[in-house]
Amino acid sequence: MEQVFNVTKFLDDHPGGDEILLSAAGKDATDDFEAVGHSSSAREMMDEFYVGDIDSSTIPSKVEAIDFWVGILVFILEFALFWVTNSKAFEWLVLAVSWINCLTTWAIFHRRVRSRGARFALPRFILPNGQPYGCTIDYVDKYAAIALVIFSTVQMFVKFSSQKFSHSALVLSGVIFGAKLGIEHNKRHSD
Repeated sequence: MEQVFNVTKFLDDHPGGDEILLSAAGKDATDDFEAVGHSSSAREMMDEFYVGDIDSSTIPSKVEAIDFWVGILVFILEFALFWVTNSKAFEWLVLAVSWINCLTTWAIFHRRVRSRGARFALPRFILPNGQPYGCTIDYVDKYAAIALVIFSTVQMFVKFSSQKFSHSALVLSGVIFGAKLGIEHNKRHSD
């Protein structure tokens, strides 16, 4: 849990000027505050500006935004593979983006899971109270990302004559696309 302070009323009176406070607005300013070496009286003043606590793991990060857009990009690139044929460079690009999608998806999810003290019990994570962590759509996204990476890697090195095999990659990327949209919808409507 992180503490939240509203220092709007202190902008004009801050000895270092309002620019310092404004530059730290909306982010964790702990390091900035500690680096200056504030006096004990300055630390006591903080109580009057204290608003409350926030669970920092619930704040979407830039990495989560990147994960969302990379998932969308995977779908677009897989779709484009039907028109861009015989281009090894483009196939490598699609494979690289698929790997980035898979790694960022699982890294973000794992960070959230660890912050809640959950443990892995195939196919889900379980919270300390015994309840499963997350909803089904979270796991669809994560496991589809793994399947697409495995599938795309195999396809890169083993060429199959069947067009249906290529359609499978598009279906998997479509599942990721739909799951990411569903996850975003759930985030926005969870209140």
